[in-house]
Amino acid sequence: MKWYQNNWATWLFLILFFPVGLFFLWKFSSYSTKTKSIISIIFVALVLGSAFGSDKQDNSNKQSVTVKKEAPMPVGEEAEKAEIVNIIKNSTKNADFRDATITKIYNADRYNLVVFLNGHDNLTTNMVYSGYKFAVRDILKGLYTSRMGNKINDVKISIYTKMINQQTGAKSEDVIYMLAMTRERANQMHWENIEQIDIENAATERFMHPALQRELNKN
Repeated sequence: MKWYQNNWATWLFLILFFPVGLFFLWKFSSYSTKTKSIISIIFVALVLGSAFGSDKQDNSNKQSVTVKKEAPMPVGEEAEKAEIVNIIKNSTKNADFRDATITKIYNADRYNLVVFLNGHDNLTTNMVYSGYKFAVRDILKGLYTSRMGNKINDVKISIYTKMINQQTGAKSEDVIYMLAMTRERANQMHWENIEQIDIENAATERFMHPALQRELNKN
């Protein structure tokens, strides 16, 4: 009898290499037909169970990866506020961004904005005044015509500058110019023609510091 005709060789190949072991089981082993059938069923079940279990795990991993890839990035309130601030910063070079208070109106899914800018004060009075108007105009247009425009409600823009009290010499930083616009007025605006519009006349609220007004009156 050759070594592979022994029962132990059959069991060895059933464990290490199932197809050969199954062949040896039926060809050379001394077991009864009933025993051979039981052993064959058990090993076939183990092999198939292992194969299907592995495929199921692979499919589960693939599905989980797919879900992660297709899941949209969340865009929450903080992300929207950050985008609004970026629009303000990128809309004008006539003033520098200082701060912004952005308040959400939840029942309307819109934001009220109070924007604070630092004005440029190293030019002539008329040039400074024009720069303030252009800064406000550009930011209003940038906000209301952006992809966030439908979420912008009322906007108030204040420009700060350094000032010196002519009586006491005290230095301060005050709001020198302010314009505001409501959502209702913004809806009436033809922003494509903004270059021909006096933004002060379009605004729904205006403020000019008396010191700036006096300087303009001198010219």
